[in-house]
Amino acid sequence: MGKRVTMVVDWLGAGARLWRWAPSVCALCGQSCRRTPARCCDACRVGLTARHDTGRSVRLDHGAVPACFAFRYAGPLADWLVEAKFGRAPPSPGEILTPWATASSNAAATASIDAWVAIPPQLDRLRSRGWHVPDLLAGRLGKASGHPVERLLVRTDRGAPRSRDHGVLPHFAAAGRRDGRRVALVDDVVTRGETMRLAAAALTRAGHEVVLLAALADAGRGDDSCRSAEPA
Repeated sequence: MGKRVTMVVDWLGAGARLWRWAPSVCALCGQSCRRTPARCCDACRVGLTARHDTGRSVRLDHGAVPACFAFRYAGPLADWLVEAKFGRAPPSPGEILTPWATASSNAAATASIDAWVAIPPQLDRLRSRGWHVPDLLAGRLGKASGHPVERLLVRTDRGAPRSRDHGVLPHFAAAGRRDGRRVALVDDVVTRGETMRLAAAALTRAGHEVVLLAALADAGRGDDSCRSAEPA
């Protein structure tokens, strides 16, 4: 019996070693690479600058709010986000988001949030594409933290996407439940925080309180610990 158990353990160990070296596809660049738990090739990992802390904040109308970013917006992550926004299939970043999801969950517990709220898309874009990156990210954070994802915002403008026309400001309106909620806003990229500011203002007018921001990428210039969200 002991010999059989030993053989099983040996086979499992050999299988794990073979699995590690089995071919895989990088979640960011799509190229074949050695399989890793993060599903990210060596070249893309080098190009990622992790920011899994809450030592930064964005200044909204009601004050500075802690912000938990996953990465700097640069290199392979920036390319992947462009493809995720305009590609034909929903993004699948694998486990590269796990440290960020864990840090954001801890920050959500500290802030005592009631729900995650994703920055909503323009309805026309959602209908044509079928998915929205902030929705996918909010779902990941909700699963990691155990907090629900609630649709408390709608986007009402019909202008060009900000990714193509940075002079366009989005318009938001509150939706759904009206009892005051402590919420965490989720977006894919934060540059100066204007979108977050406008979304938070709409939530505040409806009686909610934005106590945390979470974003996949920080595109702000420099390393200011508190970036102003006021329009330039």
